[in-house]
Amino acid sequence: MVDSALIGDPPANRRDELIIKGLYAMAGKRTADPSKGITMPPKRPANPSYDSKSASVVAGLVAAISVVVLITGGRVCARWLQNTSRLGWDDALIVLGAAGAVTWFSLVIAMVGRGGVGKHIYNTTYDETYWFARYGYIDLVVFYITVSFTKLSIVCFNWRLTGESSIRWKWVHRVFFVLITCYFIAAVLWASFRCNPPAVPFSLIVAGKNAETLHCFSTDIMGTTLSALHIAFDWMLLSVPIIILCRLKMARARKL
Repeated sequence: MVDSALIGDPPANRRDELIIKGLYAMAGKRTADPSKGITMPPKRPANPSYDSKSASVVAGLVAAISVVVLITGGRVCARWLQNTSRLGWDDALIVLGAAGAVTWFSLVIAMVGRGGVGKHIYNTTYDETYWFARYGYIDLVVFYITVSFTKLSIVCFNWRLTGESSIRWKWVHRVFFVLITCYFIAAVLWASFRCNPPAVPFSLIVAGKNAETLHCFSTDIMGTTLSALHIAFDWMLLSVPIIILCRLKMARARKL
C-alpha cells in the first residue's frame, strides 16, 4: 500500500499533494494551497473510533450479487427449458443488464478494499480517497449502461407481450427503443467526456496536475435531466403492461 497521510493532515508525498490539489480543483478552488492538507467533516476527534463496517458492507454486496445472478440465471434457464417459449432480445439484454449490475457491485467491493468504504472518514488516507473517487466515477458510467440495458430489455418484453396485436403498439415500442438508446448514448458520452482533459473525473491525480487549466461542464443541468428521464422512462415502461391488462375483456377479479 502507498504511504499516505490521513485526511486532514499535511500531504506525506507528492502523490498526496496532487490528490489534494485535485480535490480542491474539482470543488472549484483551483489556487488553494495543498501543503496544509484538506479537511472533510467530521473532524478527527480527540479519541477517534477505529471500528469499521467494511465486512458487513461486503457481505451485503455479495448477497446482492448472488440475488442478481440467481434471478437472472433462473429466468433465462426457465425460458430455455420451456418448450412453449424461446429466448429473445429481452433475455439477452437483461443478461447484459445483470452483468452491469454485478460489475457495479464489484466496483463498490473494490471501494471497500482500496477506497476506505466502511471506515470513519477521519481514518481514511488521501490514497484511499483517490481510489474511492476513481471507482465511484467508473460506477457512475456503469450505472448508466446497466439501467439502459435493463430498460431496453423491458421494451423488448413489452413488445413480445403485445406481439403483432396492432401497428400502434409496434410504433410505441420502436419509439421507446430509440429514445432509450439515445438516452444511453448521451449519458455515457456526457459522463465520459464532461471534462477537459477527459480523464479528470476519473483521476484526482490528473485533476491535480491540470488544476489551473481543467474545465468541466456543470453536473447540475445534465445530471438533473438524465435523472428525470430515468424516472420518466420507468413509469412509462411499467405502465404498458397495466394498460394491456386493463383492456383485456375479463372480469375485474381475474385481472387483480
